[in-house]
Amino acid sequence: MTGQTSRRRFLKIAGASGVIAAAAGGGYMLTRGPTRALRPWQEAGTAFHADPVRAALSYAILAPSPYNRQPWLVELPGPQEALLYCDLDRLLPHTDPFNRQTVIALGCFLELFSLAAAEAGFTTQIDLFPQGDPGNGLDSRPIARLGLTAQPDLPGDPLFAHCLNRRTTREIYDMGRDVPAAALDRLQTAALAAATVRFGATRNQAEAGQLRKLTREGVHREFASRAVRQETVDFMRIGRREIERNPDGIAVSNPIVELLQQLDMIDRENMAARKSRAFALGFERMEKLTLASPGFFWIATADNDRSSQIAAGRAYLRTALQATADGLAMQPLSQALREYPGMRKLYVQMHRLLMEQPGERIQMLARIGYAKPVPPAPRWPLEHRLRASASG
Repeated sequence: MTGQTSRRRFLKIAGASGVIAAAAGGGYMLTRGPTRALRPWQEAGTAFHADPVRAALSYAILAPSPYNRQPWLVELPGPQEALLYCDLDRLLPHTDPFNRQTVIALGCFLELFSLAAAEAGFTTQIDLFPQGDPGNGLDSRPIARLGLTAQPDLPGDPLFAHCLNRRTTREIYDMGRDVPAAALDRLQTAALAAATVRFGATRNQAEAGQLRKLTREGVHREFASRAVRQETVDFMRIGRREIERNPDGIAVSNPIVELLQQLDMIDRENMAARKSRAFALGFERMEKLTLASPGFFWIATADNDRSSQIAAGRAYLRTALQATADGLAMQPLSQALREYPGMRKLYVQMHRLLMEQPGERIQMLARIGYAKPVPPAPRWPLEHRLRASASG
């Protein structure tokens, strides 16, 4: 290959990667999006009317999770019983080294399951860690045992009506439009109805400015970590074919991406390189998002054991549904809460700013405001997240 040809090839790859990185910063775009990967949103509950467990599970799989990894795996040992496991192949060893965010996602799953069951007239009994708490590491033991009991007069929760419209909105928020104080009060009410957590929020621009500064620095440090960048790139699903084949991870799809994919101009190695155009565009996009954050809320727990992380997830899912009910957009900005060594200084600063009691753990931090609507994220179908019962 001549030097001129090599240079043209490099420019093509760098340019392609830059386009992809900029697109990924804004999340999945439904210009030429997948169809099969979105069916779980359209079919939730419709095919499972005679099976209350499967019906509730068909909604629970729509819960949010870090990198959209969907870490839930479910066993059905009985007609009104389920065992929830963590799929250990879906962990994020660099981004989430102690699996805290993954456990929070499993809490979101449990809360959405409970809401869906209640809507159908069933109470949910949740027995956490029935074979023992895994402690600092997750293992093959179940996260929870779920049981349903029919209660025809059980009132449903109004939040359930918004579960199919819930989104994580990675867009620029309108800085000229304040988040109403009453909306933050409703978020708090929703969070505290699920679990014992502490809810905090601000729409004060001086306070929000401090959080914008810290979250921006968190993004900077995360992009500075080669291992975390590579993990992010590894879980990108680029173009319609990849998304349909693996409907998890960070989905990126638009006509330009489709063309680049067909021309074999996508280079993941280049995308993860710190000096690449992809790196620069990706960081620029994320920086703009953090600075366009008119308000924030956070969820804290008194300690950081696995049960507290589950509680934080249940509370977060409810705040997401309440935000949807109020027409608000939201997105977690949890970089400065992560536990890998390069984030330690910011982790301490964030906790000094937000914690109220010694030992308290800030589990979730999210930006909130108003933004244009976005489509849902792809999902694996329920059948993919079921496994055969150990007894059968």
